[in-house]
Amino acid sequence: MSIGGRVPPRAGQEAPRDRTRTVLVVAERPALWARVRSDLPERLVLVRACDPGQVDATLDEIDPWPWLVVGKGTSFPPRLAELTRRRPIPVLWWDRPAPGLPPHARFFADWRPLLEASRRLLDPVAPGFRLLPVRGLETPTCRRLLSAELEALVAAFPSGLPIESRRLRRVNAVLQRQGIDWRVERRDGVAVLLQATT
Repeated sequence: MSIGGRVPPRAGQEAPRDRTRTVLVVAERPALWARVRSDLPERLVLVRACDPGQVDATLDEIDPWPWLVVGKGTSFPPRLAELTRRRPIPVLWWDRPAPGLPPHARFFADWRPLLEASRRLLDPVAPGFRLLPVRGLETPTCRRLLSAELEALVAAFPSGLPIESRRLRRVNAVLQRQGIDWRVERRDGVAVLLQATT
């Protein structure tokens, strides 16, 4: 059994994919994973441990991508670096900045404020949005809205996150289709969730 609590697939089997809101903890030692796992509510997130050398295999098991990356170490794996520059994934890093971290990563000298920041992401301050258990959002016009992009942007609000243009358009289409009076705009290189003015 792996440290993340998963049983590896047998030879010839496809690895099961996590279709839950996943926090990926990238660290060489399990102490940070244990702290994050014990601090965040299981009903809202699955906390996965990952050694930097296992990132590629672990990312293949997460659908569609990690909701949050928390880490500590001297390097940031290349595939994760590329993913966090294109997809809306908050990154919280304990200790010194590692080469390859995305520009939106937040750094913490102590693990306690890092855990606080993780908890705050699970309790969005964007009016009218609430994270549902496991996956999805509840809004005034929709009881269960599934959008990994929107979940991340709501959690990061009022800050922004990187996002590809086509994904930004998709989020705006979802907001418009559901009659939610918010929109996403690109500002200073990141996508920001804004309440529409009437």
